[in-house]
Amino acid sequence: MPPLMDFDAAMRVVSELDPERCGAEHISLASSNGRILAESIVADRDLPPFHRAAMDGYAFRSSDAGAGLPVTAEVRAGERADQLVPPGHCVIISTGAALPTDCDTVVPVEHTNRAALGDLMQITGTVPAPHAHVHPMAADAAVGGVVLEANIRLGPAEIGIAAMVGCKTLAVL
Repeated sequence: MPPLMDFDAAMRVVSELDPERCGAEHISLASSNGRILAESIVADRDLPPFHRAAMDGYAFRSSDAGAGLPVTAEVRAGERADQLVPPGHCVIISTGAALPTDCDTVVPVEHTNRAALGDLMQITGTVPAPHAHVHPMAADAAVGGVVLEANIRLGPAEIGIAAMVGCKTLAVL
């Protein structure tokens, strides 16, 4: 029996395979675990598709930081953030929730005091810098950007990424 090829050499051979010549097939995401991806996958939209809160807390305009800010609404993850936030106000926001258009900064709830102020939120520590605790739109991938390279072995994480960008089937070897 001939000696086995080392791992790096085998990976070079696989990376040079022509999917058309090797008979790539299109299969469902559910059937793709453990298979080799034949074509790179690109994002069908910006990911995330909006600026989102990276912490539970309060979203506001960084220029409004200072004295207590009136709380005007709450934005939970999965909800639309189409409410207007008047200047000098803030909203309660959940981790992962879309940032209202009028807001650019999030202060974590543990760095605030609202109990003594009722409907006012007061920052108890250092005022966060503009854009603090915000995961920017397209930070993970911009529309058209490669999210999975061809010739990788597909596992649960890669299949999840493919589903996230709208793939229903994958070309695999």
